[in-house]
Amino acid sequence: MKPKHNNPKTDVFRVLFRSKTKIFLLICVFVISVFGILLSNWLMTSQTAFAKIDLLQPAPTQPQG
Repeated sequence: MKPKHNNPKTDVFRVLFRSKTKIFLLICVFVISVFGILLSNWLMTSQTAFAKIDLLQPAPTQPQG
């Protein structure tokens, strides 16, 4: 068997590629989580607006008697 010769240049590129991939994945997770928080906040505010509209409607009157 031939002994493996480690090329220091390719090892540096592998480490840089791995760190760039980790940073990219971290940024993707951060962006997706911020998007999810904003989406849930928007949905909650629109839901409360609909609830306020329902509360402001006049109550149905019942006939006296």
